[in-house]
Amino acid sequence: NAGPVQFDIPLREPLVPEPDSDPADFPPGRPGGRPWTYSPPVSFDQPLPIDLTEDTVVISGHGAGVHPNLAQLPTVAEPTAPPPAVPLHPLALAALRPRQVIMAGRPTLHRPVSALLADASVPVYALTTGPRWPDVSGNSAATGTRAETSGSPDPQWLERCARTHRHALAVVREQLAAHPLTTGLHVAAAVAAALRPGDQLVLGASNPVRDAALVGLNTEGIEVRSNRGVAGIDGTVSTAIGAALAHAGRTIALLGDLTFVHDASGLLIGPTEPTPRDLTIVVSNDNGGGIFELLEQGDPRFSDVSSRIFGTPHDVDVGALCRAYHVEARQIEAGDLQGILDEPHAGLRVLEVKADRSSLRQLHAAIRAGL
Repeated sequence: NAGPVQFDIPLREPLVPEPDSDPADFPPGRPGGRPWTYSPPVSFDQPLPIDLTEDTVVISGHGAGVHPNLAQLPTVAEPTAPPPAVPLHPLALAALRPRQVIMAGRPTLHRPVSALLADASVPVYALTTGPRWPDVSGNSAATGTRAETSGSPDPQWLERCARTHRHALAVVREQLAAHPLTTGLHVAAAVAAALRPGDQLVLGASNPVRDAALVGLNTEGIEVRSNRGVAGIDGTVSTAIGAALAHAGRTIALLGDLTFVHDASGLLIGPTEPTPRDLTIVVSNDNGGGIFELLEQGDPRFSDVSSRIFGTPHDVDVGALCRAYHVEARQIEAGDLQGILDEPHAGLRVLEVKADRSSLRQLHAAIRAGL
């Protein structure tokens, strides 16, 4: 499970080698370019027996692998997880009573998922790629690298999950249509509707990645990337530009305003540097941290201080900021976003959609009530 390693190697004078440097001055290495010390690859394989006759759901988080023998099971998949064959909306979990959970990767986005994983009466089987596995609640019953399944899921359970999934998705769409103000959920829904196979999607941390999941984002044929972790907003503009440079097709990035402003200097690309072929950065701008409207800090009791301390409004002129970096920018309405994304485009542009966060708590409450 090792991650990237950084080497800080100081240069020795002269800082640029002399043109007539003798190649013999450099160590020759092993013949044929072989490693100096060979270490054979080591695989870690730990099968985990799981009986699928129990009512089962799969929770697929960031870093989850592909498990073909679990494809028939209802799966709550975060946007950066492999696309599920049988999707299950995260808000549907409250209406279901699974008897066991199979967890793959590291799920971090949804409170209903966290509540289920912490339920001591529901065994959790964690699938991982190595000797470590996420277990925030300390509730994992067993772990392994792959599921060794037996039995078949109850068709009635599968149908109930499918019905509940469809209902949850319909409620979200109905409440979005009925809500009088534009929110980040509306922006995410427009982006999700505009995606097509071959696209690359970069999702900002905090609300955008969660909103994408709640509006039913279908990631089949889409390359999805997102900076995850406790500092997920760091460097996201730069991530989007780097990902777009490495992608042959279209890249769309959906970022919140704080995430965008936090790395606005990533828009600075020198005149001798390569630029993205087709990158649109959609900024859902609700002037602050909208996610805190949905947490305990957003309770109306704390309205006198929560906006300043947690919402952190900034009043940044996104268009002016982009112009300072010679980047094309437009402010548009959420209803026009899908159509504009469908238009042919080349290069880098920023589309800003003004959104409201003061009504987010009301919108999410209406969605929960509809479930």
